[in-house]
Amino acid sequence: MIYAFGPFELDTRVFELRHRGAVVAVEPQVFNVLAYLAEHRDRLVSKEELLEKLWPDRFVAETTLTSRLKAARKAVGDDGKAQNVIRTVHGRGYRFVAEVRTSEGEEAAPIAARPAGFVGRDRELARLQRALAIASGGQRQIVFVVGEAGAGKTTLVEAFLDRHCNAPMFVARGKCVEHRGSGEPYMPILDALGRLCRGPHGTRTIDLLRREAPSWLLQLPWLLSDEEASLLAARASGDRMLRELSMLIERMSEEMTVVLLLEDLHWSDSATLEAIDLLARHSHPARLLMLATFRPAERLAVARELRARGQCELIELPLLAPDEIDAYLRQRLPGAAFVRELAALLHERTSGNPLFVGNLVGSWIARGWIREREGEWTLDASFATLETDVPESLQQLIEKRLAELDAEDCRLLETASILGRDFSIAFLAATLGIDVDSVEHRCESLARSGRFLTPAGTEPWEDTLTSRFAFTHDLYVDVLYERVSEGRRVRMHRQAGVALERAWHGRERATELALHFQRARDDARAIHYLGINADQAMQRSAYREAVLHFTTALELVARIAPSAERDRTELAIRSGLAPALIGTRGWADAFAEENYQRGCELARALDDRAAHSQLLYGLAAMHEYRGNYRVAERLTRERLAFDGDEELANAVESHELLACSMMHQGRFPECVQHGERAVAAAERKADALDLHTQHVVVRAHGWMSLALVFLGRHDEALAHSKMAVRLAEGQSDELARASAFIQAALLHFHRRESDECRRLSRAAEAIALERRLPFHLSCARVLLGWSSSLDGAHHEALQGVREGIRMSLAIGARLEVPLFLAILSECLGRAGERKEAFDALDEAFAHVGRGRSFFYVPELYRMSADLLLARGDRDTARAALEEALLTAREQESPLFASRVAESMWRVADRPA
Repeated sequence: MIYAFGPFELDTRVFELRHRGAVVAVEPQVFNVLAYLAEHRDRLVSKEELLEKLWPDRFVAETTLTSRLKAARKAVGDDGKAQNVIRTVHGRGYRFVAEVRTSEGEEAAPIAARPAGFVGRDRELARLQRALAIASGGQRQIVFVVGEAGAGKTTLVEAFLDRHCNAPMFVARGKCVEHRGSGEPYMPILDALGRLCRGPHGTRTIDLLRREAPSWLLQLPWLLSDEEASLLAARASGDRMLRELSMLIERMSEEMTVVLLLEDLHWSDSATLEAIDLLARHSHPARLLMLATFRPAERLAVARELRARGQCELIELPLLAPDEIDAYLRQRLPGAAFVRELAALLHERTSGNPLFVGNLVGSWIARGWIREREGEWTLDASFATLETDVPESLQQLIEKRLAELDAEDCRLLETASILGRDFSIAFLAATLGIDVDSVEHRCESLARSGRFLTPAGTEPWEDTLTSRFAFTHDLYVDVLYERVSEGRRVRMHRQAGVALERAWHGRERATELALHFQRARDDARAIHYLGINADQAMQRSAYREAVLHFTTALELVARIAPSAERDRTELAIRSGLAPALIGTRGWADAFAEENYQRGCELARALDDRAAHSQLLYGLAAMHEYRGNYRVAERLTRERLAFDGDEELANAVESHELLACSMMHQGRFPECVQHGERAVAAAERKADALDLHTQHVVVRAHGWMSLALVFLGRHDEALAHSKMAVRLAEGQSDELARASAFIQAALLHFHRRESDECRRLSRAAEAIALERRLPFHLSCARVLLGWSSSLDGAHHEALQGVREGIRMSLAIGARLEVPLFLAILSECLGRAGERKEAFDALDEAFAHVGRGRSFFYVPELYRMSADLLLARGDRDTARAALEEALLTAREQESPLFASRVAESMWRVADRPA
């Protein structure tokens, strides 16, 4: 049923609210409120009835209904005072009071009908159809559609989807947008999910998001009440976004086939490409067809890699052949006698680019050279005239069409190109500084003529709804933008930024605002919004995007005159940039260290104690992961002295990091002392600890467990290990669980308990793979390799250990590399490769030196002695064992001392 009232139509067949033919974006529950009130417009509907009918299976507070009614009023241009559509009868309920016309489903006439020019592409459509059939059978399909600008990528996928518009499928469609600047993480996927939530399956999609992907639902705040947003925030985690997306797709595909279309992937952010790679690599069955379009000049690494692994299909769109242009012309100019000659001309001059062909024919029709008289198409210009009228490129043709517009329309389109591929009328009017109605009239006129623009729905703007329009192709935006002089561009971007800032109050459109103020050379405002974008990227664990935003902001800061405010801005940027760089480039990154050090200088100069403390901690942690244990110790003690007892959370962090450093230096009693201090500091304020600090406590127990086993206190060691695992499993933080499992696996490795070591390593490996934790994954692979070596699977063992070492070195994490090299030597020796085993030990010594500053040094000497003894070098073996015993005694380690004693018996040629 279609309920028409004023300029609106409420279509319950396709779950759409339309304003003058353009779809208005409303969430499903808001649509349901409107539909129920319109259906029962002959009477008053009470609050209780609405709650019972629209939310029959769960309790919903009245505030939820109130917020949905407010959104419904806003969507139809109503408000609490005028009440021209929905009237409130206080204390009793609501009534739909607008005059309604109903129909059973005649289609509303669009402003500009879609041209019927889709011909050819039968082979490509058949390939898409085959991919859909395979996906519907449970085998996920990834299909990339590649073609030049104007080749018809969008037309092809739209024609394919039109064929299945009534099929029971989740169809989610999102677009990448050229920001001419840094991107927003997961932008096209969020766009697709947002559209899906507004469609006919919206209610079900929101329910699945709420259950399977709360981190994604939080990125769509217009779907949530404030109360629900707070509840979901406690469950959500940016680190889990990729895993949640995978789970969401799999759950959706259990109900219906999922079609995820991502357009213009050549403008994608790296986080989206990572998500595509993850969805393609997962082997779990899923009824998923993912379509993505991009231009061939921008060959994507993800498409190349997936194709090499046989995990995607590539459909390359060729240009139109002469017979396809002929078929197109026969559709557009039915009955015309000159089609064959015109098709030959068009193919020769355009090379068969579909957009070029369509625009050229449209231009000739607009100029009257091809016209329809009494149902018959005639040619009113010679072929020689047509041939000389063809520009050398599509860009030149667009320029020619723009020259046919009046000055006001041309100025309007040039300003619109400043705003992007699509824009709202209110935004364009505010940027131009003219009346909204006149702007809307001009855009509608351009859309009706089929030139440049097409309707694109509506969006909220301040306290009302405004129509949206989109350019019919990206090339129009490019050509128009380049026509604008540099000085005018600067002014237009500034006006656009100010208008957008006033209407949206900043955060919701921070990516656009950063771009406009950058282009306007308003550095202070651009830095502010780049910071918001970077923080958002960090929350989504999209470190590459965060680095882009932070580094761009840092470049802008360099242009600001020196002042305390400028230094505070630089300090905030560097404090965020350093961990983002580690997240993308690893612990060895020199630029990350430079940012930490510069940040410390700025914090000291500004007397910002909180920032200084956190930067010292970050710098110390960086050196600890690099294997610079003594540097890390010095920096951490400096932080402890700096903080005093003012901040308990800082004390927990500092003592845990010292416990880690002491353990790796072989100072086991001190490790236990600092671990105990970390736990005691946490217990003093247990109710106020955040997830990060709770994770730190887990690690503190883990370091104590390892130190205690070397001190021979095995029962205490096992107790702390179990405590770490129990605390981690009681949290929603999977990173804490991965850490606890790795530390527990290391404990059992040192106790030579291979079954427990294998079980815990596998648990850690599963989390590390899902969460993409390369350090934890490297540890798990090495320990699993050691377990396989004991089982005699030498090839598998060596492959796993070497892979783990490579991963650690690749991210600059040398924290455990000397231990890993010792494990490699053990596995090589067990496989009979003694020379390689010696080489691995030499490399381990090269990492730690021949001193005694690494906890595993006694074992490195003892293992060297065993290998020396095996080749008959008894004297050198005895010297190595004496060094091993001396180091074990300095460490107060009965575990290492007993192993050295056992080897000494063998050197003395006595039975063990």
